[in-house]
Amino acid sequence: MTKSRLTHFPSRLGHFCFPLRATDLHDAHQGEEYTEKGQDYYEQRYRERVLRALSQRAAKLGMQMVPVEQPA
Repeated sequence: MTKSRLTHFPSRLGHFCFPLRATDLHDAHQGEEYTEKGQDYYEQRYRERVLRALSQRAAKLGMQMVPVEQPA
């Protein structure tokens, strides 16, 4: 790796891990004991955040998101 790529690695790693740490820190501040939530939990939270951001972006442009049924 080049030096410039190495200098950015820790910050990129931090941005990747932040959603995992943020939920765990929230639980710790609430006085809850740590429990492993599993990958499905984090994927669901990520999906919710992405959909919320997209709906806010659509609203800013004067549009509205409409759910579409997936064919079976």
